[in-house]
Amino acid sequence: MSAAPCSKAVAARIADPTARRQALGTSRDNAAVTLFVFTGPQAWDAVLKCPARLALADDPTRDPAVIDWSAVRGHGPVLLVRAGKTDGARVERLILALLRDGAASVIDTSTGARYVLKGAQ
Repeated sequence: MSAAPCSKAVAARIADPTARRQALGTSRDNAAVTLFVFTGPQAWDAVLKCPARLALADDPTRDPAVIDWSAVRGHGPVLLVRAGKTDGARVERLILALLRDGAASVIDTSTGARYVLKGAQ
């Protein structure tokens, strides 16, 4: 299983208190961050358009289930952003992979739906 694209850079920014503080969506006390995961044909473009975000891009050439999304572990909610037309089944596999690898919750920004693992709050 290979790491999600950009995950090392995102993890390094989260670990650096100064870089984390400057990231879009970081709490005032610098304790919590907002992670964005972009999916769809324009995912890479969306990540590059706003470098202030702590953002990962879903690689459209690979099944999200075989990607290591552990960069999201312990963070939540993770905001899932659709960048262009996306396949619903792929989005579902991505949400499941994010939760499997430790996202506290995932919010699909297109629908407003919030996803958590069964039994979690």
